[in-house]
Amino acid sequence: MHTPDTDFEVRSLDTICVNESELEHQWYHNLKYAVVGILFGIVFVKAEIISWFRIQEMFRLQSFHMYGVIGSAIAVGMLSVLAHQAL
Repeated sequence: MHTPDTDFEVRSLDTICVNESELEHQWYHNLKYAVVGILFGIVFVKAEIISWFRIQEMFRLQSFHMYGVIGSAIAVGMLSVLAHQAL
């Protein structure tokens, strides 16, 4: 006697998927991230964000410089998330 297929048995036939992590790129594919990282680092050095003196001033509440940088980064991040959601 044949029993009818249950929903689980039917769905189990459709569970074949492709693992995207097996996709391999050439070494120069990630070069764009290195360039952006280097430019980001140069901007941090020029803005004195990585200066220990600026960080010390921030924690002693003596300067607005670092709080301005952090606040503007949060504002830009919020605007970009809102713009991305609107698309």
